[in-house]
Amino acid sequence: MFSFNCFDGQLEDINKFKIFNVLSFIGLVPEVIFIYCGVVTIAGLDRTNGLFMPLVDALVIFVLNIILSMVVSKKEIDFFTE
Repeated sequence: MFSFNCFDGQLEDINKFKIFNVLSFIGLVPEVIFIYCGVVTIAGLDRTNGLFMPLVDALVIFVLNIILSMVVSKKEIDFFTE
């Protein structure tokens, strides 16, 4: 009753996803620009300024986002084989 198999297709070739990997990489460019701008801004800010902690929080989140996206994108060649 609950064994409805709609998505049982097997992937032909993992290299066909290369364009998606390139687009994902391009999506990281604004994050890298923000990290650079944030570091430059933090270097010039006084520690008592109200922008310091939000910038540090945003930098940590952006760096973690980049690291986790790299970890998720790494898959073995036999990842999609049954």
